Amino acid sequence: MYQLDVRGLDCPQPLLEFKTQYETGQDFIAIVDSQVAKENILRFCKNNKIKYTIEEEGEDIIIKVEC
Repeated sequence: MYQLDVRGLDCPQPLLEFKTQYETGQDFIAIVDSQVAKENILRFCKNNKIKYTIEEEGEDIIIKVEC
């Protein structure tokens, strides 16, 4: 499964890269380290009815996406 690592990027870059990866139609994992990026991505998922799971490991937030 593809891993999209957007840790350390300033907003809105994590969300833009997330959207680009989602448009490929393949399941993937997004790794973020910012609460703002997490909130933006989860809002995008909810607004677009995208299935996802989320877990936190230390400072990393892992979002698994089903396309």
